[in-house]
Amino acid sequence: MAEKRDDTRHRKRLKVRYGDKDHMKIGFTEDVSEEGMFIRTGLTKTPKATLYIELETSPDETVALSGQVQWSKRVPPSMAHKLKGGMGVKISDFTSGEEAFRKLLAFLKETR
Repeated sequence: MAEKRDDTRHRKRLKVRYGDKDHMKIGFTEDVSEEGMFIRTGLTKTPKATLYIELETSPDETVALSGQVQWSKRVPPSMAHKLKGGMGVKISDFTSGEEAFRKLLAFLKETR
């Protein structure tokens, strides 16, 4: 199977709130890119699910976007410290903060 990823992924841990608009859960990014992100969490959604995501890029900036789960891996809580559980999310649309997200990616690319 051909690798779908490229080298534009940047390892970055950011606090994320995700879910539907009424029930948000907390997770952390493991990597981010122009197209999407990996959210590390024990509370995954099924592939093709639409998520609303609030990404804290700094203490005073939050990026709001929607995305679609491309894949997910559920890990038992007792194994979360050893195995990587979470979901890959493809960005669909920005509600707010797109410029802040692009600035973050540019900074991560420069410091690589």
